[in-house]
Amino acid sequence: MKKELLIGVLLIAVAAVALFIFRGPTGTDTGKDMTSSPAKAVTKKQIQPKKETDSKKAARISPAEQKKDSLLEDELAADEELAEAIEATPGVVALDRDLAKPIAMVNEVEVSLGDVMPPGILTPGEPIAEHGYNAYLNMAIDRQLTVQKAQEMGIMNSEEFQSMVETMRTEFEDADPQASKEDIDWEVNYFATSAVVNEVYRKEGLLPKKITKEEVGEYYDARSADYNWLREREKARGTSDDKIERKVQDQIKRDLRDPLSREAREKQRAYLDGLREDANIEYLK
Repeated sequence: MKKELLIGVLLIAVAAVALFIFRGPTGTDTGKDMTSSPAKAVTKKQIQPKKETDSKKAARISPAEQKKDSLLEDELAADEELAEAIEATPGVVALDRDLAKPIAMVNEVEVSLGDVMPPGILTPGEPIAEHGYNAYLNMAIDRQLTVQKAQEMGIMNSEEFQSMVETMRTEFEDADPQASKEDIDWEVNYFATSAVVNEVYRKEGLLPKKITKEEVGEYYDARSADYNWLREREKARGTSDDKIERKVQDQIKRDLRDPLSREAREKQRAYLDGLREDANIEYLK
């Protein structure tokens, strides 16, 4: 596990730098349409929006989105999917509590929107989509359930994990010396949790198989002509021939990987649903 965790540190460090660069100063962003006040649950296991309709079903975003190879790309893909779901939701409500306040209890452990949302991104009373609130709430619950599973498996107590957290904190502080302690603490907690979730999925056999160079090469030899559309497009853009062929191979890798990624996400969702069935989840008002 030490090797996998150390690899995770490198990926997370890259993610941290990218997040600090692209996020910019924290603070209220009235243009973001995200979470809301807690919606009343109609079941114990899965939160549902108030007066739920077919067009406003609660979104559940897998915390370990496998669309890309790296942890950073996983998180970005999940954020993009969540953002699209929120944007498509017409109803908005007002956030009536601080992000750090508990919104649910998972096996007697508190979870909050602050577990999955950076500090300062929203303020109480800001109009936000109820659909988005439910999506973030379910994400926080799923991550907590997976963390508890990791504790049972001994992942959280390992020396490798503690070393990873310390290394991560140093990387974040070096990436942005001006960042506040609150921001650093959140980044460390969020990305450490992401690494833990990924490690649980790895141990449970829920990650997609990696596509090898040999597999890409075999497909390239057999189906290269299928990608003439890509060659023509890139040639019109003035791309050099060697770069065009690299792009073709990259596209082949994506085409081979995507079905495996979708299958992995389905297995992860079923796994999380199983954890929910065995859990005591209480939604707080």
